[in-house]
Amino acid sequence: MKNRKRISLKVALFLSLLLVFLSSLYAQSNRGRLDGNVTDQSGQPLPGVNIILEGTTLGTTTNRQGDFSLDRIPVGRYTVLISMIGYESREISNVRVFPNKSTRIAVRLKQISIEAPALIVTASKKQQTIQDSPVSVAILSEKEIRRRNSSNLQDIITFVPGVYLINNQLNIRGSTGYSQGAGSRVLVLLDGVPFITGDSGTINWDAIPVTEIERIEVIKSAGSALYGSNALGGVLNIITKDPGLTPQTRVRTSWGFYSKPYYSQWRWTNRLLQFNSIDVSHSQTFHKLGILMSAGRKTSTGYKQNGDYTRWNFFGKFHYRYSPETHAVLLTNFAYENHGQAFLWRGPATNRPYEISPDAIGDKIHSGKYIWHFTYKTMLRRNLAFISKSSLYMTRWKDYFHDNHDFSRTDKLGQEFLFEYQPFRNQSMTFGSEGIYHRTHSSIFGNPYTYDWGIYAQDEIALPFQLKATVGARFDFHQVEEIFHESQMSPKFALVWQPLPGTAFRTSIGKGFRAASISEIFTHTLVSGFEVVPNLDLRAESAGAFEIGWNQFVGKIAMIDVAYFRTTYRNMIDPELVTYVPPAFRLANLVKARIQGVDFSGKVAPIPHHLFLQLNYTYLDAKRLGTIEPVVCLDDFAHIPSRVLPYRPKHILTGTVSSTYLGWQLAFDYRYLSRYEEVSAYCKDARVPIRDWTARLEKEVRGITFSLKVDNLTQYYYTEFERNMSPPPNFTFTVRKKF
Repeated sequence: MKNRKRISLKVALFLSLLLVFLSSLYAQSNRGRLDGNVTDQSGQPLPGVNIILEGTTLGTTTNRQGDFSLDRIPVGRYTVLISMIGYESREISNVRVFPNKSTRIAVRLKQISIEAPALIVTASKKQQTIQDSPVSVAILSEKEIRRRNSSNLQDIITFVPGVYLINNQLNIRGSTGYSQGAGSRVLVLLDGVPFITGDSGTINWDAIPVTEIERIEVIKSAGSALYGSNALGGVLNIITKDPGLTPQTRVRTSWGFYSKPYYSQWRWTNRLLQFNSIDVSHSQTFHKLGILMSAGRKTSTGYKQNGDYTRWNFFGKFHYRYSPETHAVLLTNFAYENHGQAFLWRGPATNRPYEISPDAIGDKIHSGKYIWHFTYKTMLRRNLAFISKSSLYMTRWKDYFHDNHDFSRTDKLGQEFLFEYQPFRNQSMTFGSEGIYHRTHSSIFGNPYTYDWGIYAQDEIALPFQLKATVGARFDFHQVEEIFHESQMSPKFALVWQPLPGTAFRTSIGKGFRAASISEIFTHTLVSGFEVVPNLDLRAESAGAFEIGWNQFVGKIAMIDVAYFRTTYRNMIDPELVTYVPPAFRLANLVKARIQGVDFSGKVAPIPHHLFLQLNYTYLDAKRLGTIEPVVCLDDFAHIPSRVLPYRPKHILTGTVSSTYLGWQLAFDYRYLSRYEEVSAYCKDARVPIRDWTARLEKEVRGITFSLKVDNLTQYYYTEFERNMSPPPNFTFTVRKKF
């Protein structure tokens, strides 16, 4: 009997191996090859063009000769998407791949004056055209980022329509406001992986290598149906560059200085206040392995007392192509920062807005951040792709203050499994599961842990009359130690109508939420004489969002996007006074609110390739709903606010005028935020609008690019938030070189 079982087992094993062998032969015999060449209208080859087979993860880029090749492609008919920033995208349908044969295509792309990427990946967690997106999307291309001539990403993204920052807290359409450094209602991603810290739920901007960004995609609507917590007010996805096919070394160095304040009594030092940075990167591909590595150092004296910093950043990206249908990407990033801390000015009454209390001089914070992402993509079938994203985000910081030495060490582990399935040509499905674990050891938070788990699905289907419908939902479970747990369901429905080429109307409705961060629940510390106490009853915020919009391309020289949006927030987290003597605060679910408004963005090149104009405007109507209760201000414990939500400007306006002639590029940028009607820290302080002019000049000489930027051109002073004066005019000189 035992012998028969052994024989049966051997036969079964032999048949299994035979089946695998025959399946492998069958798969190899049912694969083909796609080759091609891409040129511009004059016939010159275009390197770096993106080639993607729609509905798959198969893709590549053209080499210096404009050639590309994809081998071992499953037999069938494909739509080939061909795109490059600055050129009109192309879709070639019914490209047939035959078994054991090569199919070749030749494509010419037309140059356009409006830079708009043909493909985005954030809105639906898959590649789609910008006009197929059912929600408002804004893009910052690599060229725009480079020409802003800043090593600070915060300065760059303030020119995205509807986006502004307050003390590094990110707002999309007024979503976050300002909460003194705890929590973000905008989810920031790095290559599609959450980039929110595990303890405070905020964004470490210094950990992002600006020189290695390919583009930034901003989703300006609640994105919890796909992304879960923190996507309550939108999503910002920072997409880094891929290693190039040919060896390339890039060097960027800059130096700048602050001018003296206009008022002599504001000058707190006679030395030159300056800043500098240097970034070096190298990219190269060895057969199937592409490598991109960079290192950077930034230092500054700061423009105010105790505003100095030193920052180091080391970045690496390794892209291994097993085959056209299977890729693996490893991203590593380490950042270290040593910076001074200036909480508040010494006071306008003493005419010293750039000075701090003498006791706080020398206060420092040391922080380190380590990021590790591993992404694996493969085609399981011709119409089914599998993507795995594993991540580790470690943050460490310690205060060296005159009155305390707080510290925190947090580890954040994440894992996501995602499937892209195209059952029919007119239908595309995205579904998956995600888990995140946070563990903190801190002097002010204790040693708490939390974990989140979510499952989501989205179905996009093309309907008659040029309509596309999107239906999706995500279920999330949030656990805080053994104290409490909560769950959320976030549905979404959207519709896109494209009656004519270049025209798209969209509407969407959905729900979002944000779970309270570890710091918001557990913080127990003293800040400037005020006590902050824990609140173990703090629960998630939620919001319902509605949007209707129109996107229009006018030939190759103009683009217009207009949207009306309305978001209703429930259980919004806000500070609450617990005791008056001594004064103690905690965060609580206090506010019901509504934010509605209109977004406008327009780009036009009236003289193609020589004159470019851009105008962005957002109108915000941000109101508290329900009964208006007294709120806590540091200078008024019984402040009765208006219905306006604090730190939300009614009007946001940015504009750019850029001219190019004989290789010179001259640009002027303008940014305006109307006066905050309400604040929540020092309610009696005077407030003014934000007005900021910037001038930029750039010229390339023999492969070296020289740039000059002047910030605060009109020497206008304002406070972005209370008792923190804006910088005086400053000048930045930058040199870039590629080898």
